[in-house]
Amino acid sequence: MTQAATARKARLGTLLLALVGCIVVAVPMIYSLAEPVPMTLIGCGVSTIALALFLFFSL
Repeated sequence: MTQAATARKARLGTLLLALVGCIVVAVPMIYSLAEPVPMTLIGCGVSTIALALFLFFSL
């Protein structure tokens, strides 16, 4: 039972991390920053890694 609770917390944490990555991608688009490319790349990378970890913990 504790292993299931740990996996559930890990999945929730990775989804929250993916949400942070999506927010990082959206901020340059909303506020029209001069150089949005680095923040967009970082946000996409964080989201991709987080969703890959979510898939790992789900299987």
